[in-house]
Amino acid sequence: MVDTTDVLEAFSALRAARPVFHSEADFQHALAWEMQRRCESWRVRLETAISLQANPTRRIHLDLHIRDPRDGTSVAVELKYPTAELEVDDEHEEYRLASQGAQDLIRYDVLKDIRRIEQLVSEGKATSGIAILLTNDPLYWQAPKHGRPTNADAFRLHQGLTISGCLDWGPATGDGTKSRERNAAIELHGTYLLDWKDYSRLDGDRGRFRYLTALVQEPGQA
Repeated sequence: MVDTTDVLEAFSALRAARPVFHSEADFQHALAWEMQRRCESWRVRLETAISLQANPTRRIHLDLHIRDPRDGTSVAVELKYPTAELEVDDEHEEYRLASQGAQDLIRYDVLKDIRRIEQLVSEGKATSGIAILLTNDPLYWQAPKHGRPTNADAFRLHQGLTISGCLDWGPATGDGTKSRERNAAIELHGTYLLDWKDYSRLDGDRGRFRYLTALVQEPGQA
């Protein structure tokens, strides 16, 4: 059997071995490797595409899909690794992280990931799922200090928020902010309390990494 607890344990193990990653692809590969190391019989797949029963022509892409062929349980995993600028050396390995910015768009993508996992779980294409956001950019976990409403308020992910229901752009959002992939409102079926936790601490102004998780269970499960 495989479930989100196994993913969280593997992710926790990475905290000691990998306090920082070169890229999102590096993060994906490291977690996949740790999952496979934990159980050889699990089928750990990167960058998969799964069709929906309600619309077979639509395929949902996943960062990781872990399946136990012995009982058919599986976990859908989505990862995000947006970074702020950081140059750091960890055990004689150089890391040069760029400032990615575009926080509003990446927040939208994180919430869209959660919704896509919900769809896979509701259709039985996965028995559970988890979205993980890992970042050294405090703009994700800190509430805005300016206090002004913005057109992307529905997509905020800072500490202590509870997100659910229909999340959409504000009425004054320009077409230049949105794109074809980020135009639609996001309808979450679950309710998620956002609780950030520390992942690692390295040298530098942006050396603190924190993470957020959202767990998606089968309907009727806690």
